[in-house]
Amino acid sequence: MTQPPPPPGNPPNFGKPEGAVPPPPPPQGPPPQAPQYGYPQQGPPPAQQSYGYPPAPPAGQVPDNPYAQPVPPGQNPYAQPAPQQPEQPQPQYGYPSQGQPPGQPPQTVYTQPGGYTQPGGYPPQGGGQGGGNSKIVMIVAAVVAAVLVIGGGVYFLTKGDDGDKKPIADKTSAGANGGASGGNDGKPTGVINAKVGWSKTATRPPVDEITARVPNTWFSGDTVVKTLPDSVKGYALSGGAEKWSIPITGKSCPASDDVSDNRVAIQFGANCEMLMAVDISKGTKLWEVPLSIAPGSSSSTFLYSTVAVSGDVAAISWLHGYAGYKLSTHAQIWAPNPASSCQDKSYAGGKQLVVSVECGKDVFVRGIDTTTYKTSWSWQVSAGTELSSIVSTDPVVIGIGATNSLMSDLMYLEGGKLVGHTSLGNGGYQGNYGIHCRIAGEGPCFNFAIQGTTLYTPTKSHKADGGAYGQTNEIAAVDLKTGKPLWTVKPAVSGESTVVGIENGKVIAYQESGYDKPGGLYAMDPTTQKNTPYMVFSADTKKTENEFLDTYRYTWLHNGHFFLTGVTVSARDSLSALVIADFS
Repeated sequence: MTQPPPPPGNPPNFGKPEGAVPPPPPPQGPPPQAPQYGYPQQGPPPAQQSYGYPPAPPAGQVPDNPYAQPVPPGQNPYAQPAPQQPEQPQPQYGYPSQGQPPGQPPQTVYTQPGGYTQPGGYPPQGGGQGGGNSKIVMIVAAVVAAVLVIGGGVYFLTKGDDGDKKPIADKTSAGANGGASGGNDGKPTGVINAKVGWSKTATRPPVDEITARVPNTWFSGDTVVKTLPDSVKGYALSGGAEKWSIPITGKSCPASDDVSDNRVAIQFGANCEMLMAVDISKGTKLWEVPLSIAPGSSSSTFLYSTVAVSGDVAAISWLHGYAGYKLSTHAQIWAPNPASSCQDKSYAGGKQLVVSVECGKDVFVRGIDTTTYKTSWSWQVSAGTELSSIVSTDPVVIGIGATNSLMSDLMYLEGGKLVGHTSLGNGGYQGNYGIHCRIAGEGPCFNFAIQGTTLYTPTKSHKADGGAYGQTNEIAAVDLKTGKPLWTVKPAVSGESTVVGIENGKVIAYQESGYDKPGGLYAMDPTTQKNTPYMVFSADTKKTENEFLDTYRYTWLHNGHFFLTGVTVSARDSLSALVIADFS
């Protein structure tokens, strides 16, 4: 055990005096009833509309929204109060709002989307729509974050509803789905001597696509499910026999990282214009729907999207719109309101559905009740800072940074209240700790695990001590409430490690293969900070491990099987097309 790294100092205060923490928004007074993400529940039964769209409310009826004010009959119930000055183009995140009391959540009304579709389900196109500029800024600012993922990452799935999986420990979560899971059923009790059990390569994407993203991996019982450039396939956990396959047409598009009652949501199509739900326990497509182009948008593409599932809800956001659907029926339950200045920008699922909402110059992070579709809590991102990522939904941890910079701080929320603040050090997540994110605001972070209020993550890589070759790092524990490092532990053998997850109260880490040795897994006891071998790889695994160096890769642990999975598949024959390998 080594001494913890020196505290990174006071968290960045983004222009405030040294030692100050960005203040929370001013009190808002007694909160009104939480906004509803669905539609008005009153009135006579509607006529059936395509894809489960609910009807518009009667004239003058206000949707169930705490911020909406009564309006006289005949007026638009969704209209916002007239601004005191001309509306400005939507800016970057983190600027104070204009024309509204500080800290007061702007109105958000989720309107019924009926009438968007034409025959065949494809929506009409119109003029340009605002609201996308800030998202583009985030994407540009996050290029470095995406590059850092190239070295590989770790996904871990104990947050959320994952079919027949059992939680490993109370209040344990991590980067995204995958990782250690499934309780003790089917797991060996001693050290596992592992070799490559099986592996699969993917069909390469067309040359004009250059690279196809295939980041998603899910588990259901004895089945491991992998997204591929042209399909999603289920394989037997032991042996790797193909159990089922569902074709996917068009480009490689995002999918939900989490699983809800064995169901996932996958975006697909030539322009990612379709959404499907799949039962991964049976290998059946439940439904598919076309995504509607938002009113006023001239774009026919649905890029820069996030897909999430939680409870009976599948939620999707893209550059020019967003929507929510019932997983069980595909009925649409929310859509953009053209009269509102608020837009859902990204979703994260699992234990709860969390959404980032942009209202003009203000940004909020909100929890959505997946039964009532109402906001259960709301937290405003402080002016002068920018939302980087929804790091975790159980517990809720939000990554922020200074405007136009990368993630530098973690905000720990309970019920929408800020109760903890952790600085990632100078340079943000390139500083003291090794948490990586796909793209700011566009997907989950990984290479960490959370149990209770303790974050487990690798430290930044550095040159190995003494005569050891190459780079090494440590595993660190950080208190998310106080922001203070608790301890760091060196690996048993010098080399770089990544966090896989938590199993039976122990942190499981993958020590990467080197040029002269295979990798392996070790278990670290948070109480004693001692390492013990968990999975010892045979010498011949090194070739397969190193083949993933040609691609981006994630790590997973399920029922005694360790997996490396590719995140991309290149059209170039000179690069590996290996997408999944089992070590057991």
